[in-house]
Amino acid sequence: MIIGAGQSLNSSSNLFQKSLTEMKYLIKYFRGKEKTIEGLAGVGDLYVSAAGGRNSKMGSYLGMGYTFKVAKKRFMPKDTVEGEQLAREIAPYITKKINKKKIPLMTNLIRAIVKNKKLNIN
Repeated sequence: MIIGAGQSLNSSSNLFQKSLTEMKYLIKYFRGKEKTIEGLAGVGDLYVSAAGGRNSKMGSYLGMGYTFKVAKKRFMPKDTVEGEQLAREIAPYITKKINKKKIPLMTNLIRAIVKNKKLNIN
């Protein structure tokens, strides 16, 4: 969703790069293998999700300044946005255990979904 929030190709590519940085931090935090980020489960999935689909579409609405609830109701009332369920599930752990300064995109996306606040990607 974060990459979809970019309102231009330059903005989206910047968000893509920052997303990879956050992925690297998280994989180290959870003691995973950094090579995972370089493969299909990392950059591959990030690319596919950003290139289209419901998460990217919702991200675009969030990037336009809509709150999650308004965008969902107005533009995607019958669509399942998988990222929403994930954000709600991991939010309690992420917000309590992980250094928010290291994952500002994820923190702001969780806030936008869980607390229905406008997305802040600056």
